[in-house]
Amino acid sequence: MSVLLQNQNSLRGTIPRNRRIRKPLQNTPKPLEELKDIYVVQQKISGDTIFRTGIILTQPKCCEECSGEVSRSHSSQQKYVDIPENGKITELSISVDTFKCRRCEKQKAHLPDSLISKRRLTKRAIQYILSTHGKTLTNVSMAKELGISEKTVRNVKKENGNYL
Repeated sequence: MSVLLQNQNSLRGTIPRNRRIRKPLQNTPKPLEELKDIYVVQQKISGDTIFRTGIILTQPKCCEECSGEVSRSHSSQQKYVDIPENGKITELSISVDTFKCRRCEKQKAHLPDSLISKRRLTKRAIQYILSTHGKTLTNVSMAKELGISEKTVRNVKKENGNYL
């Protein structure tokens, strides 16, 4: 048994320090499941709400209107509501970049397909509203669960033909 301990101790100094396996950094961005283009940079839990700060890493290659070259104009923080996790309201604060076309000079914010700018909801939140239609949840209780107004729940159901 003492020979085994001696062998382990003798191997300890043979691996160079720069080759040792390191723990991952705590502040590295993590992708959200099903929201592939959004990376969470910071997360804070306060009371019954989860606040997440995220960034969008994809950029448009060209203008959608004229296929001209685009350049980043400015950035703004926008808040979106996501599906609840563990009974807590989930709010995403995302840095959205606006790009300007060099040919036609139009400006447009670049959003991934998983965000709906009209309602400031994620696609997952809209699917959650539509999938619970007709079940025991009322519009008011669903709105409280998501942290949005009851009118927004009603309008999402009307737009998708699920309103009675």
